[in-house]
Amino acid sequence: MGIPFTQYLLPDGRTAHVEIERSPEVEAQAERFLALGGHFDAEVLRTGEVSFTAEVGDDLCAIEVTPNGPAVLAAVDRLVATAAKWASRAAPGEGGPEPPGDPTGVDGLERYEGAEG
Repeated sequence: MGIPFTQYLLPDGRTAHVEIERSPEVEAQAERFLALGGHFDAEVLRTGEVSFTAEVGDDLCAIEVTPNGPAVLAAVDRLVATAAKWASRAAPGEGGPEPPGDPTGVDGLERYEGAEG
């Protein structure tokens, strides 16, 4: 199956769609994150390092920056694990905070009784 990433390419930011094969457990975690509207991005930086991000809307849920090479696969696993933790907290009905856009909170912070806004 593979985990879908949008890869931003040097020098002009063109995009390519790639899939990174990981274990079935990691891919299942990624699917749960994607089901909440998340997406994964990858970019080789001018330093030669690779930046991976997991985002939902305007929320940056996870980021990993790693040297390009063998360390990339472990970084993808960490990124997905962090995104999965975010997804488990954000999933409605699971006792965590509401997903982005919750009218009862501001940037994930609960409003206090009597607070304006």
